[in-house]
Amino acid sequence: MDLEYDEIGKKNKESILFLHGAGLGSWIWKNQCLKLTDFHCVVIDLPGHGKNQANPFQLQTASEKILELIKEHGKTTHVVGLSLGGQIALEMLNNSPEVLGNVIITGVPIRTPEKTDNFEKLVEYVLQEYASQKNRDFLIKAYIRNYNISKDYFELLKSSTAIIPPEEIKRIFKANMLFEIPPHLNKVDNPVLVLGGEKEYGIIKSSIKSLVKTIPHSKGYIVPEMVHMWNLTSPDYFNLIIKNWIAARKLPEDLIPVE
Repeated sequence: MDLEYDEIGKKNKESILFLHGAGLGSWIWKNQCLKLTDFHCVVIDLPGHGKNQANPFQLQTASEKILELIKEHGKTTHVVGLSLGGQIALEMLNNSPEVLGNVIITGVPIRTPEKTDNFEKLVEYVLQEYASQKNRDFLIKAYIRNYNISKDYFELLKSSTAIIPPEEIKRIFKANMLFEIPPHLNKVDNPVLVLGGEKEYGIIKSSIKSLVKTIPHSKGYIVPEMVHMWNLTSPDYFNLIIKNWIAARKLPEDLIPVE
């Protein structure tokens, strides 16, 4: 499985790989790639999405294939991941921390309680309903309202989900909803920044706590007033945090620590 990707700033020494969330695409990182001009920025559509829609999604396989790209690239790469992209970043960190630099993840749900048959049935039901309605305009508009995203993103959001077949999108979101902390994260040395918007669901906030307790060199923060996709709604603030974390500079004082 070969994965297509795009890059900008190839001559710059430090690389950042951006991994998007479920049902989206690499387009969500436009305001990062255009403004982080001191970095070599690499964006990729995850398997099952966009340019790589023909490759079925499986989280472990996605992690392995993206790691292969980094190893071919031949230099340490920082990783920024949103939601499902953050989960893949954690899986990569679990398997090959030596090829990664700093890791920044935001909006990553962790399923901590033991999964029961009833819970898995509920997930299946919810995803079946979503898959049958995913291309409806009213659902895209509700998504935009819920995440406080500009209406300018309507067509991009709609086309991103429309290209994914119902069974594939169920598989993608099921992996996202049932993700657990990988087993070796307590042994990694990479600096890891774990973030979540103040206006996100409670599971995101509890997941930050779980990850910070597990990963030795990690810091966790709630980002005031922010929603799930705050890289779109507040790109300059998002970019500032990326730059400061990678450079080991002080983070903005309004971030709310999670321990």
